[in-house]
Amino acid sequence: MICRPSFVAFAERRTLLGLSRQQLADLIGVSMPTVWRWEHEQGSPGRLALMQLDQVLSRLEAEQAAEAV
Repeated sequence: MICRPSFVAFAERRTLLGLSRQQLADLIGVSMPTVWRWEHEQGSPGRLALMQLDQVLSRLEAEQAAEAV
């Protein structure tokens, strides 16, 4: 059984970074309603979208951490 991460964790990361749903959607190439559906567990991102989400959020988190130093 494959364990898929809860999109709630991505929503928390998005919020901590100060991104709107639209901004995140633009960064990963999906629509804002798609991000909303994921966050409200009315759908789930595919494997490629999950990888893009993690890459984008990780990069932004690293940039934010570097700015804080």
